[in-house]
Amino acid sequence: MSNLLVFDNSVVTDEALVANIMAQNQGASHQLLERIGTQVQLPANTYASIQVFTKSPQPVTLPASLLETLSGALAPGGALFGAVDGSQVMDFIMAGLAQDGDKWVKPAATGTTLLKKSGGGPK
Repeated sequence: MSNLLVFDNSVVTDEALVANIMAQNQGASHQLLERIGTQVQLPANTYASIQVFTKSPQPVTLPASLLETLSGALAPGGALFGAVDGSQVMDFIMAGLAQDGDKWVKPAATGTTLLKKSGGGPK
C-alpha cells in the first residue's frame, strides 16, 4: 500500500515527490485543497495513509466531495490525517472512519457516506 499526499490543489502519489515536497516545505504553510470531488479519480481501498495540508492555523472544514473521495481511496485500516504546518490538528468525523487519536482509521467494513465534519483544536 502506498501513501497519498494532498498538497497545493494537487493529489500526489509519487513517493519520491512526496518526500521532496515535504522536505522543501518543512515548517511552511500549505494551501488547503478545497475541491477535488469527481475531478480526480483515485483508486478505491488503496492508500495506507492520506495527509491533507492546509495553510489555516485553525481547524478546517473540508468539502463533502473531498472527504468522500479521500475516504473511498483509503485502504481498510488506513488513516486520514489533517496537517497544519506539520501538526495533526484537524479532525474529521465521517461514516466509515473511526477516530484513533488525531487520525481517522478506515475499518475493514467500509462506508464512505459523510455524516458530518468538524474541527477540533490542537491535541
